[in-house]
Amino acid sequence: MPNKEYDVLVNRRIIDNVSVALLLFDHQLRLIFINPAGEMLL
Repeated sequence: MPNKEYDVLVNRRIIDNVSVALLLFDHQLRLIFINPAGEMLL
């Protein structure tokens, strides 16, 4: 029998990891595309 609670925990951890990765990626994009004056380059 599959353990439902374990599956939920695993899914939650995957979602947490993905959202952290997206936040870091977003931060990197901001560092790349925002010049020192704070204006978007794109």
